[in-house]
Amino acid sequence: MKDVKKSVERLVWRLKKDKQGSYTSFKPNENDFKELLNIIGWIDRQKEISLLNGNLFAKLYIYHLSQMIETYSYNKTLDPKSHESYTSFLESEPQKELSKILDRDIETFYLAFHNKINSDWRDHLCRKLIAKKDITQEYVNERYSFEKVKDQLNHIITEAINKFS
Repeated sequence: MKDVKKSVERLVWRLKKDKQGSYTSFKPNENDFKELLNIIGWIDRQKEISLLNGNLFAKLYIYHLSQMIETYSYNKTLDPKSHESYTSFLESEPQKELSKILDRDIETFYLAFHNKINSDWRDHLCRKLIAKKDITQEYVNERYSFEKVKDQLNHIITEAINKFS
């Protein structure tokens, strides 16, 4: 499949104004038709990918919403002022929380994940110290760089999209 950008460039070149600033008609040839089909094919593939990714997004959204509802219901049982212990998916609080999450910049998620795994690593080191096990200098340093974490997450996400799309 030919690069869609090249197909567009060719058709723009064929359709652009002449030296006098006028559009002239031309008889499309086989190459023009192939370029147009390539562009249409690319658009169709993008639509399919969007639908598939939308499906993946919907699955994760529904799953996370159900987790949020469970959390809100549990918190209501702990609140002495609350007379209910049930949260409906129709209530806006869980949806508002999800909207806040989706509104955040992606870099925030990379950074939070990076901090989490390095915090877990430091906890692991503390447990080793408490158990009086030997800890070398390499253990004390940050386990994973931000760049490595971000690259690995992007790889994992891409693989998941390819597998489940």
